[in-house]
Amino acid sequence: IMLSNFVMYVILLIMPLLMKSQFHLSTAQTGLVLSVFSISMSLSGWIGGLLNNKFSSKKVIGFSFAMIIVSNILFLSLENVGSILFLIAALIIGGFSTGIGLTSMQVASLDSVSKEQSGTASGIYSTFRYFGSIISSTLIALVTSYNYIFIILGLSGIVGLLVARSIKSSSQDVISSNNSSAKA
Repeated sequence: IMLSNFVMYVILLIMPLLMKSQFHLSTAQTGLVLSVFSISMSLSGWIGGLLNNKFSSKKVIGFSFAMIIVSNILFLSLENVGSILFLIAALIIGGFSTGIGLTSMQVASLDSVSKEQSGTASGIYSTFRYFGSIISSTLIALVTSYNYIFIILGLSGIVGLLVARSIKSSSQDVISSNNSSAKA
C-alpha cells in the first residue's frame, strides 16, 4: 500500500506542474484533465473489488503494479508525444492502475491476521498509506526532472510486483481460485 500510495500521490502532485510547464494548461484546464485520473481510480477500485472476488488478491495486486509500470512508460513518453489526448489516456491508465489493487491490498492485509488483530492491521495499513504520501512529496522536492520521477515510479511498480509475489494466499483466495478453476 505504501508503494501504491506513493505512486498515486506523486502523480497527483507532479501532473499539475507538468501540465502547466509542458502543456501550458490553465489551472482550470489542469483540474479538469487531472480529474480523469481520480475518476478512473475510483471506478477501478470498484472493479478491483469485483476482481478480488473472482481472482486472488495476489493476482489483482500484481496486475495493479504491472499496470503502474505501463502507465509510467506512457508518462515517460509525454514529453515526446505532446498530445493532450495522450496525456488523458495516460492519466486514465494511471488512475486505473493505482485504483484496481487498493481493495485487494486491504483484503490481503486483513486476511493475513486473526480477527482479533484486524484493528491493528487496519492501523498499520493506514500508516503505510500515509508514509507513501509523505515520501511522494519528498521525492518531488528532491528530484526536479519529470523523467527521473517517472522512472522512479516505474521502479516502484517493479518492486510492487515483487512484493505482490510474496503475498501468501488466504483461504478466501484459494476458494476463489478453486471456483474459477471449477467453472473453467
